[in-house]
Amino acid sequence: MDEGKRLSIVTIVDEPYFGFIPLFQHCVEKVYPKAACLVFTRGDSGYPGTLKIDSDPFTKSHYTTAALRFLMANRDMLNSDYTLITDVDILFKPEKIPLVDQHLNHMKANGLTCYSNSDHGDHMSGVHFVTQEWWTATCEARFKYLKELETREVGLGEDEQILWNVVTESNLSKVRNTMLWNVHGLHLGRFRNKSIKAVRFKPDEAVFIGSLLADEVFMQLLDDSCEKCPTLRNEWTTLMAIYTGRYK
Repeated sequence: MDEGKRLSIVTIVDEPYFGFIPLFQHCVEKVYPKAACLVFTRGDSGYPGTLKIDSDPFTKSHYTTAALRFLMANRDMLNSDYTLITDVDILFKPEKIPLVDQHLNHMKANGLTCYSNSDHGDHMSGVHFVTQEWWTATCEARFKYLKELETREVGLGEDEQILWNVVTESNLSKVRNTMLWNVHGLHLGRFRNKSIKAVRFKPDEAVFIGSLLADEVFMQLLDDSCEKCPTLRNEWTTLMAIYTGRYK
């Protein structure tokens, strides 16, 4: 990515996931210190550096929150050259190729004009990269679904279906089954409600976990958040059981 280009990394969070916020912010700021880390919250999270959605007319389900991340925009996002829309339960890690370059290469290789994602027939993946042109190209479709979310509850996985609809209704090209599936970090959601035997680490993940355990600031944030967030506590407990069982 050119030095003068601006990157925003964006997520939207509701109450059950508030505890992930400081970990998300810490990891983004370590790996991409020049990026704008934009964490929107539905309600008061109590954490600094977040952006509360003050006028929140939308239905209250967690799946509505997931859908909103693909539809909403603020001034920072509109003014960014690139925006990565992602999950709050991802701990960003250093990569040999920065995320912007990965996604721009994916776009170029597959003829995508203003976003990087893959068509799975009726949905797209939950990590969505866009260029500044995305906001104008999808304005009408995004507004349509924002209005729908004021009165309609959505279900599990429907956020990714809504994203697919936005791309389709905006007449943007799609690429089928050519996946750049990289969450750019450790996705803690992989460890939710899973048996230890069902989860495998990727080659560099054990090294990354070791670096987190050696990061005093991260560990203090983790301890504080685990007391407040049962979901985070359970996922981290599972992760550590796997890590200590295989690598210690």
